[in-house]
Amino acid sequence: MNTMNQGIAGFLMELSARQTSITQLFSRELLQSIRTHLGMGRAAILTFDENNTFLSWIRPEGVMQSGPDHPYTKFAPQDMVEHVVFHTSRREELTYFNTVPRIYCSSEIISPADYETSAYVRFIEEQFGAHYSATLAFGNAGCIQIVFFKTREEGDFSQDELLELENLYVAVANAYVNFKRHEQAKIISDMKDRVIHSETHDYFITDGFQHVLAASGGALQNLAGLFGIAGLPDPGKKQPWIPILLQKIPWAECLAEGVSREIEGYRFHIFGHEQMYEHGIVERYYLITVQAPEAAGGPDGLTDAAGSRDAAGQMNSAGTGNAGGAADAAGSTNAARPTDAAGPEGDLPAYLSVLTPAERRVAVLLTEGNTYKQIAEELVVSYHTVKKHVENIYSKLGISSRYQLYELMAHETKKR
Repeated sequence: MNTMNQGIAGFLMELSARQTSITQLFSRELLQSIRTHLGMGRAAILTFDENNTFLSWIRPEGVMQSGPDHPYTKFAPQDMVEHVVFHTSRREELTYFNTVPRIYCSSEIISPADYETSAYVRFIEEQFGAHYSATLAFGNAGCIQIVFFKTREEGDFSQDELLELENLYVAVANAYVNFKRHEQAKIISDMKDRVIHSETHDYFITDGFQHVLAASGGALQNLAGLFGIAGLPDPGKKQPWIPILLQKIPWAECLAEGVSREIEGYRFHIFGHEQMYEHGIVERYYLITVQAPEAAGGPDGLTDAAGSRDAAGQMNSAGTGNAGGAADAAGSTNAARPTDAAGPEGDLPAYLSVLTPAERRVAVLLTEGNTYKQIAEELVVSYHTVKKHVENIYSKLGISSRYQLYELMAHETKKR
């Protein structure tokens, strides 16, 4: 363990030395540093967008962007491990502020009965010469994943090795927080230059995930008058009122001249900024200026530059909805669940129509990687009720494991 601590110390020193000069943390250099200081050489970094679309993987030999010929592109719909990582991260609202270890072992997600013959094991054997994996999830909705591999001969990850990965996770996560703070300080500084040329100097800046990163005193007073906000919001917490401002905002116009709109007489002008990375992730930021009614004038209600108007009652529902690219990442896990998206009973795929509504909810939660205990807490039922539902699901669908359920749902979703 002392050797591990020394390795972590050396790893952190190297990251700290590079902190102000690097343009992205998750890179070949990070993998090389992990290998040098910690001896963990068999690893890759996978990146996804906020909708869980695969973007790239990074291996010691370089970055390979997604595309029709990428080995992962065809495998992605069958990747049960990543599926669980994404849905769990979204449900837990994982962000780049998180420093609590999020580690997922392939052998704990795929049942022992299915493991050896699973598509996942076949894929990592073909691509990485490995039989077991442990995934560390970072960023918004787990969109950045460092995956460590072990061969069949080496065996699965031991408890001591998982503890080492937890220590590594904390080190990388803290480095990521510091990297984002440094990066965002520069983004904020660059975006504030646009305020000089605007009608008002009252502004606030948000990222694409409903976090307020900076705000002027005048803007906070205006936001307090409109939304009842008291003081600068915690940058680590999503603000449900942000989608009200960003709904149906054309991103291209934000990047160009900005977009104007009014809410109850408060006039907002919204500018956009894109932060792009070599691994394919694109993050959005918004600089929003605000004028109070007495300064701005104009009608009550919600209007945009094109003159469209929404009923006041829609504002409350917008707080939990989507707002262009920003709100896609903020959407709830429920929005992506087949039972919610299926619509009326007549529209349900055949494999779900044989289940009761309660069984359908349990089936979806099962494929998201939840334990029986977590499902019981989510649905506010007993552990034994969940267990009975699972028995009924398996019996009705003619399957015998969670993995078979996942493959069935993934296959049906792909057909639809």
